[in-house]
Amino acid sequence: MWKIENAINLKFHPLQVFGVESLFVYVVHLMVIYGSPINPTLSYSAFWKEMLSYPQVFALFLILAIIMFLSSYLLNIAKWRNYRTIDYLRYAIANIILLVFLINPY
Repeated sequence: MWKIENAINLKFHPLQVFGVESLFVYVVHLMVIYGSPINPTLSYSAFWKEMLSYPQVFALFLILAIIMFLSSYLLNIAKWRNYRTIDYLRYAIANIILLVFLINPY
């Protein structure tokens, strides 16, 4: 693998970008599959209550994996270009989720 990696000589490694943004990918994919505290009805499990076939699950997996990879790549690019803006956005989202968590009666 080391020889192959040296032979290819990529400027960036796609899996490395995915690894850097792994917490983002983990949280967002769980919100897509199971819903979020803000709107729990908007999720895969809310749309399909019955069992899915293997090809349907595989297609949904591919779509979600591609979307997660692209979004993590775009987030990584945005972090390098506008770090302050992304930092403020991160704090705003965390505060909104915390506020919704504290306000909800359940």
